Amino acid sequence: MTDKQRLIDADKLIKQLQDNRDLFAEDKVGSPSYNMGRVDSYHTMITWINNGHFDPDPPQQPNIQPGDRVVSISKPGLGTGVVVDPEKENLYKFTDRTWVRFGNDDLPLHSRTSDLELIQNQGEEV
Repeated sequence: MTDKQRLIDADKLIKQLQDNRDLFAEDKVGSPSYNMGRVDSYHTMITWINNGHFDPDPPQQPNIQPGDRVVSISKPGLGTGVVVDPEKENLYKFTDRTWVRFGNDDLPLHSRTSDLELIQNQGEEV
């Protein structure tokens, strides 16, 4: 098995499953109970796909900790920032955002964690 994630076209797969479901729903092949089992299985798969059951996992974010040096990917003009500890700074704690003090600013800004990139110092591993 490969480490590369395989992405498929969900709409094409749903179309194929619907065609197969419709074929067995017509009762032209096999016994009626067998066909209804197949129809139910196809319907379940279509429902799971539509509900996002097989959607790829979101990309893993780096483990950003207070004190880490970061840059904003979408706003490079902010320069280098340092991640602050929201508890020490008495700031609201977000689940998907990180507080960063950019440049010489006194006030930290919150930025999407996914929008931050760790800066690697020479000799450090990130």
